[in-house]
Amino acid sequence: MPALFVYGEAGYNRFMSRWIKGLLLAFILFVAAALRLTGVDWDDYHHYHPDERYIAWVATTIEWPQNWQTAMTPAQSSFNPYYWPPDAASEGIEVLADAQRKFAYGHLPLYLGVATTRLMERVGPTLAPLLPADWLLTRDILNARGQVEFRHLTAV
Repeated sequence: MPALFVYGEAGYNRFMSRWIKGLLLAFILFVAAALRLTGVDWDDYHHYHPDERYIAWVATTIEWPQNWQTAMTPAQSSFNPYYWPPDAASEGIEVLADAQRKFAYGHLPLYLGVATTRLMERVGPTLAPLLPADWLLTRDILNARGQVEFRHLTAV
């Protein structure tokens, strides 16, 4: 109780109030994380939610472009979520090619999801043998089960 001796009763009450608020915030964040991360595969990756399904579908066609001329041409760029690339293809789903698409979501979550998935594809083969095979991290995030891209994007 050093705050009581230094700041008196009012200082001690402020100290305890901050401590209790911090503890309460930590508890709320813990409960939120537990609820968010439990049952991530509630739909067994069948994509029942239409928004999640469409974002994962678009994400399968986001690739690094062949050259910068292609990257700067909206109708040909594989970075453009508003247009299906001419050579769009993805294992496990039918992807339209060379057509407009109605993507009504922000770019940042799409690009972060794709970048994280590509990173997991790179480090997965190295890390997966070092971790227990039945962990969600090993099985789904690092793709030790060898899921098709559409399912792996959703897991990440």
